[in-house]
Amino acid sequence: TAEAWGYLNRALPAEEIGPFVDQLARRIAGFPPEAVRLAKQAVGHAQLPPPQGLIEESYLFDQLLRTEDAQDAMREFLSLGGQTPEGEAEVAQLSGRLRRR
Repeated sequence: TAEAWGYLNRALPAEEIGPFVDQLARRIAGFPPEAVRLAKQAVGHAQLPPPQGLIEESYLFDQLLRTEDAQDAMREFLSLGGQTPEGEAEVAQLSGRLRRR
């Protein structure tokens, strides 16, 4: 029900949770350390009141976009079709195809 209402993006049977978390952790570990650091900071701001939290998240995202790694990854993501409706529907798969720097 929570998934159907949009409170979460997936629900898994108990036996699939471990492998899913393992795969997710490996995927996160493959991202540039600066991106992971700033994402963790952004999650930390989730407890702020919405306007302030969103401003902080936007600031951190802007910092990341200024890095050479992020700019290279964005160009590659767009070259793979990430900006298209089809690419948006497969964002996780396309992100996984990006070369790791």
